[in-house]
Amino acid sequence: MKKFLTSFFTFFLFIVCCFILPFPSHAAVTPDTSEIREGIRFSECVRPYNGGVLITNYGSRHKMPGIDEIKGYILYRKNGETKTLIPPGVLHYPSGMAVKDDYLFVCDGDHLRVYNLQQPEKVPQTITFPKPYWLKAAAIDGNTLYVSSDNVGQIFTLDITHPENISRVQPKKWLELQGVKCMAVGDGVMYITAPSENGPDVDETKVENIIFCVRDLKHPKAEKFFSRKVYSGDPVADKNISVYYEGIALSEDNYALYVTDHRVKTGAIFVIDIGTREMRVIYEEEGLDPSDLALAEKALFIPDMKNHRVLKLEL
Repeated sequence: MKKFLTSFFTFFLFIVCCFILPFPSHAAVTPDTSEIREGIRFSECVRPYNGGVLITNYGSRHKMPGIDEIKGYILYRKNGETKTLIPPGVLHYPSGMAVKDDYLFVCDGDHLRVYNLQQPEKVPQTITFPKPYWLKAAAIDGNTLYVSSDNVGQIFTLDITHPENISRVQPKKWLELQGVKCMAVGDGVMYITAPSENGPDVDETKVENIIFCVRDLKHPKAEKFFSRKVYSGDPVADKNISVYYEGIALSEDNYALYVTDHRVKTGAIFVIDIGTREMRVIYEEEGLDPSDLALAEKALFIPDMKNHRVLKLEL
């Protein structure tokens, strides 16, 4: 009897270990989250600066500001405190940003605004792009600023060797790419979010969300790095299709990409291993409206535009 009980107990432990207790290597890890709400009104972009983060805001009544609403502003969040760094009065549609030293480059409709962050109260330098270009996002590699226009599908470059005199610099067309959204650059390679062509004459089974890469910045040519079909053919799954990818950020070691994913019902953040190109969702929430995210302080800062907050995910 004693031998039988011992054998039964051993078998019981085996069952528990195999089927009840989770395997650590496969357990889903939910990142610690917090949110910033103070002063935020339709934020589209976050960028790290001097131990804190800069946050763009439309400040408008609706997600798309009216033509007479020049209410855009930029917040600075550091050590748990938020202050208005650039008040309303100039910015109309502040979307993408990039920072080099103490100079801030802001995409603002068909204008590029350039602020000296040591003197943010001063009127910014302005470069006006010809219509119909509408600026979406910005990224920097060395002394080159990249600016995207998503309505036309064009990326421009500007020489920012002397940002104090940038108003004299002429933008140069660098790469045409339909629907280009946001960019991340590191180790001489650029990664770009862009949807594939869509419309009434396009076979919806072939529509994809795509991340492109450019491996030679001096001779740009976009190649498909990662893609997922929008429609799976599963009626249940297709009720929450991925509409488009938007924000993109490189990990500090340039081994991974963090991407924001707009879905019909939920918003999501996923990570791609650059070496294996494997994708894993790290956060998902119903109603999340994620845009141009940033990596800072070993955390992801994700503007949740229509919910007037910035979500912070600890990595």
